[in-house]
Amino acid sequence: MLYNWETRNFMIQGVKLDVEEFQKSEDALVYRAEWLTTGFDKSTKGTRLKLTVEMQIKNAGQLRTELQAKFYGEQEAQHVCWGNALTFLEYECKTSENSTFVDKIKETYR
Repeated sequence: MLYNWETRNFMIQGVKLDVEEFQKSEDALVYRAEWLTTGFDKSTKGTRLKLTVEMQIKNAGQLRTELQAKFYGEQEAQHVCWGNALTFLEYECKTSENSTFVDKIKETYR
């Protein structure tokens, strides 16, 4: 059960995103947001960038996690064919009465 949860802030790498509530049920909240990677330097060979993802959830606390990503230059179309664009994040979470943090139980990326 979700109680009275609502996402207040959603940030990736310190950039606050505009979120729109897409779907709500007794056991799930779904939001949409768009994050542009314009301005990020391309990753060097063999490296990945750790992206910090933060959500402030009303009546629950803060969820903070990291994603690992590789960025390619706009002209490197061949490399883009090897990977997949990230279009979906799903977090199954829980809270504790004595904590201001939301614990992540499971995560799914698509």
